[in-house]
Amino acid sequence: MDFVEQDERGRFDIVVLLQATTPLRIAEDVSACIRLVAEDGVGNAFTVTESHGNPYFNMVGDRRHR
Repeated sequence: MDFVEQDERGRFDIVVLLQATTPLRIAEDVSACIRLVAEDGVGNAFTVTESHGNPYFNMVGDRRHR
């Protein structure tokens, strides 16, 4: 981004990072975040979801299920 802006090829007002580790996001959430940044002037926005269980078990396998 810095290179493009310094080379006067373009200017970025908003950058959207869609990480591959969160593939289940929905378009409405992305649009809502962009609106918050563009229209409400917030510095950044991101989405989260409540875990349905202890987050520890999202990272560690349960031997009973092997």
